[in-house]
Amino acid sequence: MSGKIGLGVVGCGNVAGHSYLRHAKELADLVATCDRIEERARRAYLAYGARTYYNRFEDMLEDKRIEAVLILTPANSHGELAMEAARAGKHFLVQKMLAMNMEQANGIVHEAGRRGIKALAEPAVQLNYFSRKMKELLRGDVIGKAAYAVCRAEQEGPIESPAAFEEGPVISLGIYGVAHMTDLLGPVRA
Repeated sequence: MSGKIGLGVVGCGNVAGHSYLRHAKELADLVATCDRIEERARRAYLAYGARTYYNRFEDMLEDKRIEAVLILTPANSHGELAMEAARAGKHFLVQKMLAMNMEQANGIVHEAGRRGIKALAEPAVQLNYFSRKMKELLRGDVIGKAAYAVCRAEQEGPIESPAAFEEGPVISLGIYGVAHMTDLLGPVRA
């Protein structure tokens, strides 16, 4: 064993291929890929050198070699999958967003905390250099108090999975602007 964390990836569509799977092999022990469309799970398994693949998330969670999972499915499935991962004792990263409502999100946070699970819900925009520098400038009173902010997001759209955009543009893309603004300016008051 390499000493790297055993990783399972659920959702092997556009987002996984463009942003996650190409780095997973070097940063973790890529144990398994998983997708409800078996051929997509198999293609990712072959392309990125995973040890195996699954087309049922429940089966992947039973794999003892997997310590953490990346949840890269459409947003409307995140809450259920994150809760399943927490209950299975797997650490997880959810691509965006954790859940579709606060009740579900709070339940996941509670379950992860109760079980000692490390959980991250992206977008983690506050970690990039630009965001850290802007926050430093705002907090240091270098540029004065922010009175107005605009954020823009764009993308060519789903290549393999139109379902990724079924929730609408605010969830698919707008969440990045919301995450940036609340990180820089503080929580929404109204």
